[in-house]
Formats: sequence, C-alpha cells, structure tokens
Amino acid sequence: MATQLKKTTTQVKRMFIYFLIFVIVVLFIDWLSKQSGIIVGPDPGTEVDPNYPIADNKFQQIPKPDLNSLNSSSQNIGLISKTTAKFPEFPPVVYVYKIKPEREYLDDAEKGKATATALGFTGDYSVLNNVMNWESEDGTRTFTFDRFQKYYKFKTNTTQLIEMTNEDQDFAIQRALSILDRINIKKNNLDTEASRVDFAFRAADGSLSSKSDKYNCVRVSLNKYLKAIEPVTNTVPDTFIDVRKYSYYDGIATLLLKEYANKPQDMLQDLIELEYKALEYEDEVGIYKLQTPDQAFQELQKNNGYLYRLHLVGDNYLGQQQQLQIAEYKIDPNLTKLIYIEPQTRDSQVLWTNFLQPFYLFEGTGRTSNTNKDAVFSFLVPALTSSAYATDSP
Repeated sequence: MATQLKKTTTQVKRMFIYFLIFVIVVLFIDWLSKQSGIIVGPDPGTEVDPNYPIADNKFQQIPKPDLNSLNSSSQNIGLISKTTAKFPEFPPVVYVYKIKPEREYLDDAEKGKATATALGFTGDYSVLNNVMNWESEDGTRTFTFDRFQKYYKFKTNTTQLIEMTNEDQDFAIQRALSILDRINIKKNNLDTEASRVDFAFRAADGSLSSKSDKYNCVRVSLNKYLKAIEPVTNTVPDTFIDVRKYSYYDGIATLLLKEYANKPQDMLQDLIELEYKALEYEDEVGIYKLQTPDQAFQELQKNNGYLYRLHLVGDNYLGQQQQLQIAEYKIDPNLTKLIYIEPQTRDSQVLWTNFLQPFYLFEGTGRTSNTNKDAVFSFLVPALTSSAYATDSP
C-alpha cells in the first residue's frame, strides 16, 4: 500500500512539473510577441501590426485591374531579375478608394465658362455631346470642356518659342499650379511631391523631343498625392503615395509652358497646352491587405505584371514608343514604390475602373539583345493580396 501511494505521489508531482513548464512556455511566447510588436492570433497567418488598422474589405472582393502592357518585341516579357539590395518596407494594409460616377452637375457649364474667360476667350461657344468648345478669332487658340467627364483641354498653335534660360524645376511646378488657380480649375490633391518636370524642344509641327541640345518649353506633369493609410498609433506617420495615370510621362494634369513671363499677372502667357481630367473619390474607403514587394516580385516573374515604361537610355522618351527586345530586365529594389493608378475613365460596365487601386512600381535597367544598348523600364504589379480580388476579374 505504501509503495502504491508513493507511485501516485510521484506521478502527481511529474504532472505538476509538466503543467508548470507549459505555463512558463506560454508566458514566454506572449512576452516575446509583445516585444516584437506582433500580436499572435489563434490561427497561423493572422498576424497583424498593432500600428495599423485591420483590413475590413469594405467593398468585399474588388475586380482585379486589367491593364495593357506596352508593346515589346515579344509577348513573353523574358528574364526578370533584381540586384542584391532588399526591397523597402511598406505598410501591411492600404486604402482602396471608390471613384465617383461621372456625371454633369448644374453648375458645370458655369465652371467651363469661368475657365474660358480666364483664358481670354470672349466670343460665343458651341456645344456638342456635352462638350463646350471655344476658338479664338484668328483660330490659333482653342479650349474645350467636357461637362460630363470634367475634362479640360487648351491648346495654342504658337510657333515663336525662344530658348529657355530658367531651368528651375520647382519654379516650373509652382508656375503650373498657380496657372490652374488663375483659370479656376480645382486641383483635387495635385501636389508638388508627386509631380515631374521635363524640359523639351517643341518643333513647328507641335511635336516634342526630350533629346535636344537646347530647350524652348517645359512639360509639367502634375499628379495627385493621396493618403494611402492612416495608422492607429503615433509610432509611425501617415503614408501618402502618388496617384498617376497609366501613361508614365503624363500627369493627371499636364501643362506645356514656354519661357516664363516676367510678371506674375502675365503667367497665362506662358501656357502653350493644358490637359486635365478630374476624377473624384467617395469619402468612404476600404482597408485591404497588401502583399509584400517580394511576393509582388514573384508575381512579376510569373508574367503577372504590366510593362509601364520602356525606352533606350538617352532616347527621346516624349516621342513615339519603340519596340525593344530586352535580354534581361534587372530591377533595382531601391527604386520600388507603392502608387495608385487612376483609370482614364470610370466605366460602370468595366468594374475595375470604379476603384482607385494600389500597384507596386518596379524600375531598373536592361540591355537590348539585338543592339546591346541600355534601356530603362518600369513594371506595375497589382499590390493587394490575391484574396482581395474577385475570382471572375476583371
């Protein structure tokens, strides 16, 4: 009897020790997860960053974007590699915006008239299919405003352009933004942070060349700068990213300017061309999970991306796109960005155009396989995790 009691006591002690070890291990894992900043959930793969909100998939699964790659010499993209550098870190979640339907509002005609007046048009205008048209008496200046699409287009046929002496890019951007203010065009998040400047030579026929030993105009591409995610703590800042068109060197608003007028009140004399399409977004946003740039890079290697830019180094990138055969696209991870691509038009029948969606932008250099010349390129890869997209997309 004494021997049996001793055995029972020993087993109870052993079970107590095992239980104590289990409790210690659980407490250690909990402490370790708090130190690393990661909350460990009950199921594998459900880790979240406490600095950011949890994905809510507000719009449920959304249509995957369906873009067209630039023409290359073959449909198969070819070999894609990267340098040894690591990709930058990005937030785990991002906003998806819903684009407002395009429609005409009661005061749109007055807005078009106000811009035309500011541009110096005083005569009558014609209307065709919601498009208001103005033309100067001598026929050298035209302005059109599509009331439905909020699309502005101005052009002057000036041929007397002098060589530019001021090549201050910041000044050019500020000049372009000031011109939009002067002609009563709402800027809708257009920002210096997301804009680019290209000095060019404009020929008599209106064609532009970035490959010139002298410049007589400057092309300012103004893009939007939009909040991509707002954290829930003060540990990390808000994330803002570019909103671009699906045309690498075009802006949401693109202005062509000549040598700057000496007086601010004469700045409209600088304007040669203007093109601007104003899409707006709903106030309500959805929060969706991002795949990592490494995962997006793997998708790109599977040909699940879009060729966004490709031209020879030092070539006229403002001219006609050339078809190039690239032996290897070599991505520089340091150039990788997260951006939004705004569709040209919101089409209720093409569902993916109803959303402003994020993409990873991969850039680098390659070498042509036939002429052995260096080229620069850019690829876009949809940035959300695969579960965010509808299976029947687009």
